[in-house]
Amino acid sequence: MPQNHGVINESQALLEYFALQRDPAFIGANLPRGDGKLVLVLPGLFANDMYLRPLRRWLQRMGYVPALSTLAVNAGCPKRLLTSIERTFLPKVDAHPGDVAIIGHSRGGMLGKALVSRLGNRVSHFIALGSPLGALLAQSQDEPEDLEAALNTVAHSRVASAGRGATKLLDPNCDAPTCG
Repeated sequence: MPQNHGVINESQALLEYFALQRDPAFIGANLPRGDGKLVLVLPGLFANDMYLRPLRRWLQRMGYVPALSTLAVNAGCPKRLLTSIERTFLPKVDAHPGDVAIIGHSRGGMLGKALVSRLGNRVSHFIALGSPLGALLAQSQDEPEDLEAALNTVAHSRVASAGRGATKLLDPNCDAPTCG
């Protein structure tokens, strides 16, 4: 598929999905197998577990044990969402031998990072896909005095604005900071 150089073209999504289905890596051809590790997959803002099904199915084919976030929709107060995720995921962590991994897409990456800090050394790997988290962390390490500017840039995006609106609507008493 040709590169679109940063331009989002949602009309191509179905074509890309079918191309993905034909890719040898998607069926796991000549790739090392996993070790049965439990992997939590977290959806992005305004989404649920449904659109991440191809990723979870791939993880399963590769030898991992994917877990749903069980979020009806990733919107609202991050504290409430984390509590909901923990309620369903922590019993699985306790029942599963060894450490776990967490993958978060977009706002799911932000929630994933918070969950990693709560689970500590029980988490062996954390992956943030398409999340502002990486840019914020890089900005804070390179130029700590500009972290506030980086946060403000993310916080003023249209998506972040919609996220804050959903938080006000769904959780009017939320006191957690949000940037999306």
